[in-house]
Amino acid sequence: MSDAKTSEQQLQSILKNISVGGNLTTGDISQILNLFVIVHQPNSFIPKSTPYNIPSSNTIKFVGRADALEQLHQALQQNSQVAITAIEGMGGVGKTELATQYSLLHLILKTYPGGICWLRARDEDIGIQILHFAEAKLGIKPPEDWELKDKVDFCWSRWREKKEGNVLIVLDDVNDYPKIQSYLPPQLSQFKVLITTRLQLDLPQSFSLDILSESASLELLRQWIGEEKVNQKLVISKELCLLLGYLPLALNLVGRYVQKREISVAEMLVRLEREGLQHRALDVHGKDHTRTLNIQRGVAAAFELSWEELSREAKVLGCLLSLFALAPIPWSLVENINIHLDKEELEDAKVELNDLNLIQDKSPYILHQLIRDFFRSKIDSYELRKNDFVRQAFVQGITSFISKKKITNNKKEHTLTLIPHIAESAI
Repeated sequence: MSDAKTSEQQLQSILKNISVGGNLTTGDISQILNLFVIVHQPNSFIPKSTPYNIPSSNTIKFVGRADALEQLHQALQQNSQVAITAIEGMGGVGKTELATQYSLLHLILKTYPGGICWLRARDEDIGIQILHFAEAKLGIKPPEDWELKDKVDFCWSRWREKKEGNVLIVLDDVNDYPKIQSYLPPQLSQFKVLITTRLQLDLPQSFSLDILSESASLELLRQWIGEEKVNQKLVISKELCLLLGYLPLALNLVGRYVQKREISVAEMLVRLEREGLQHRALDVHGKDHTRTLNIQRGVAAAFELSWEELSREAKVLGCLLSLFALAPIPWSLVENINIHLDKEELEDAKVELNDLNLIQDKSPYILHQLIRDFFRSKIDSYELRKNDFVRQAFVQGITSFISKKKITNNKKEHTLTLIPHIAESAI
């Protein structure tokens, strides 16, 4: 019996166990995801009666997120009314892919027999997308002369008549929550709403998606360039993952680049160390664009979406933070640097960066490696070229902080946190 046939039988056994009341655990999810790689998600597992419009997946194998898939499912099932759960996180961390994998997994598990409706929240009208899905997949057609909001409400009210069972509504890449709020389904337990966003919405069931672990990053790299290639240069492979900040988007792009060009991990590391975020491996355009079949944006372009939503003050603060060393940054040190913002303006700028998950929400602050590179590239941009003072202010601020004798032998622990930034200012 072939390995694929055996794997398909194993998958059928797991799915059957869960469908008759078994608990969906992280272990079950891990097994299913591993078997999908071999079985290739055959159409025979997809229920023909469930209406859906789930987008294609970007990954060969989904790694390091089994616990997040379980956490997400628990959150969506907890509420007796409409459950709204948000996956929050920085650009490129894999929010859309997590939502995609969750949707595909639970399509096969028949968790949402009432349908899985995927809506693109950033660039397209949510109301019109709901109408298109309702008409194409459910045969629901509201009166033509009604207002859009009334038409959407009509679709929600008729949904249960057309399809019984829970419904999953996915709103991908929400950047303006009030704009989509009026189109959300009614307060009925039939509807489960999943949102992906760069924003911190502070919804009761929100959770933040972090970067991958080192082991998961290496596993993702192996899927692209092979077990042997990674294991033979394990130390260098780890350095490459670290340089990319364990960011799934970056790892996928670089993995595809290495696979397509048949270069070594060491060579890839050298190229990235030389060119950083600007290297073509982290983009989706140019000569190698075919390698990014289902990825719409490169790393810098993903960060650019967040940059465009920042005020000038938040942009200046982001650029300032990028000049610090890649280490925890005490807020007291930032406050000592004069970038022509008063205390409240500086706090407002900090809140903006935090709300878009560009920094963590408590001091000392940390920038992701690639976010730091992105902000540094913006210091000399056209938009901020009048702010050449940022670099000078950084050096003067560090020097002033030291001269005020705020660093003393009695504050050794505090002093240790400052050393990397003092060294950075001297470069």
